[in-house]
Amino acid sequence: MPSALPLTEQTIAARLERLPNSRWHVTVTIILGVAIFFDSFDSLAIAYVLPAIVPAWHIPPSSIGGLISVANFGQALGALTFGWAAERIGRVATARLAIALFAVMSLACAFTQNYEQLFVLRFLEGIGLGGEIPVASTYISEILRAERRGGRFLAYQMIFPVGLLASGIVGAVVVPKFGWQWMFIIGAVPAFIALFLQRYCPESPRWLASKGRLTEADAILSDIERIVSRNGKKPLPPVPASFHRSAIRPAGRSCSKVVTCRALSWSGSCGRRRTSSPTAWRAGSRRSTARSITCRCNKRSTIRSRDPPGACSARRSAPS
Repeated sequence: MPSALPLTEQTIAARLERLPNSRWHVTVTIILGVAIFFDSFDSLAIAYVLPAIVPAWHIPPSSIGGLISVANFGQALGALTFGWAAERIGRVATARLAIALFAVMSLACAFTQNYEQLFVLRFLEGIGLGGEIPVASTYISEILRAERRGGRFLAYQMIFPVGLLASGIVGAVVVPKFGWQWMFIIGAVPAFIALFLQRYCPESPRWLASKGRLTEADAILSDIERIVSRNGKKPLPPVPASFHRSAIRPAGRSCSKVVTCRALSWSGSCGRRRTSSPTAWRAGSRRSTARSITCRCNKRSTIRSRDPPGACSARRSAPS
């Protein structure tokens, strides 16, 4: 990082944004892609296990739905719980816990002897399944550049339906030949992924910087830059000039927030000044008016429609 730039949350983001796509990005995406693959695989595995265990365990039809849906309730709880944890202990640590949880619970499901045991373990497995996806998706988003992030993130998410397809194919082949237990044993493979996360997936520098842990973020980002640049053999692009001004502001102070609204009306008293063309507001207009509201306010504050005048200064303009 250029010595002229201080160590702030803005410069950490700027250094991440300048990194070109590299083998490191691909490696991280593959590791987390395998995790999301087995996330979807395990979610649907019960559908191919039920035809074998329903007659063997004499499960009544009224109880089949509960065994299918209990994992979904666990997923909802896991998404809330692990999403909360990821903001406090970090993305990678939380992802490792979620992956390890659903992998271990999947393996435990293979040794269940009755409906009640499988019901409880599937619920616990669902917590891990639901916790892995939002945390891993957030991590992927934070390490990718804003440019082309949407396409690459979409490619990462497309692994989920591939896992659903694989679950059906494997279930049709494995269950009749080897038994239903192997569906859950295969679903435990992600336990090994949790071991690779710590080595190949460092903590998100953006998250560390947002928590004020700038020294740790700088150290991790320096390692990433070294890997991407191949120990300096491949020069990295300079930090974008647009970040130079914002980088001077210490982290945690006031910041500029830009909110873009697409609507025909906006209410609120926020010390605003409106400059709009009458043609943009005439009746029968077929296009909505895009306005940019630039507010300079405290980082932790939010703009409400009933804020007192002077809470922040906003400018709204509409194209003529």
